[in-house]
Amino acid sequence: MPTVSPAKEELQSSAQKSIKDEAIVFLTQLSSICSAPLEEISDEEELSTKNYRVLKDVIGRGEFSVIYKAEALNGKEEKTLAAKVLNLKNNEKHFQSKYPKRYASIVRLLNKKHPNVLVAYDVFKIKDNLYVFTDYCENGSLQEYLKFYDDAPVGPKMLKRWTRNLASAIEYLHNVGIAHRNIKPQNILLTSNWRVKLTGFFFARPFVNLENGKRKVSRSKRGQSAFIPPEVHRGSFYNPKKVDIFSFGSVVYLMITGNKFVYDPDNIDETHLGVDIEIIAKATNDEFANLIKQCTAHYPDIRPNIKKVKKCSWLEEHYIQAA
Repeated sequence: MPTVSPAKEELQSSAQKSIKDEAIVFLTQLSSICSAPLEEISDEEELSTKNYRVLKDVIGRGEFSVIYKAEALNGKEEKTLAAKVLNLKNNEKHFQSKYPKRYASIVRLLNKKHPNVLVAYDVFKIKDNLYVFTDYCENGSLQEYLKFYDDAPVGPKMLKRWTRNLASAIEYLHNVGIAHRNIKPQNILLTSNWRVKLTGFFFARPFVNLENGKRKVSRSKRGQSAFIPPEVHRGSFYNPKKVDIFSFGSVVYLMITGNKFVYDPDNIDETHLGVDIEIIAKATNDEFANLIKQCTAHYPDIRPNIKKVKKCSWLEEHYIQAA
């Protein structure tokens, strides 16, 4: 078994002191899971031996996936689930790289860890497909909700609840060292009691290096244009946590106004990208409106961290009724 030099051990120990204990545990487990092969089974019929059945009902489509209604078969009880099926033979280069395995490892490790993160029960590889069995969210996605109501602004009670739920999910991910990098209405699901569940972790990744404690930067250009910041559009190296903050601000802006956030990513003179702060203030308060303005700032350093957002008086006020 290879040994680690005392100097390297001291470096790792010092680096890890700058990382939260929660992140150290999570990222250490993630590294271990990523090194193990995906569980493979021969065909869908064999899923019954794992107590799952995929139904023919298509309940959604993602950027690279189809989502079917499914069932968990536990004795006499049958629980409705969702089965996300990703075709690994897709021509996209991401499917030939580390993404599928890292995605499978992250969703398995996130299982039941936070009330606003979608539960994934099992992940299997069947031939050229990846099957992810998750909780079924009866009220669909935020995207579907907004479309059903003709993109009308979300009402005040749901606005506060969903904003708080989404902020809480992002805070948890950042606490364990994970950046989502693809937050958008399609990846925000709504349960039967109208609680937000964040999903869509295919491009999620750790943002810190466990060995040296340094922040990892990203460069891959992913996500829908209305919900990703200028630095991602331009293909620059970027801080993935700041991308999540921008996406959060863009989603909240959409819920408040009913309009997608539109801006010119190449206009470097535009610091705050034209957010209508008065509309946001009317729906929330001045403090939160200014925070959303900061979240959607052109320059990443202006954007606040998620803890600052959660401490806003508008989100904390009467949260028991809104949660």
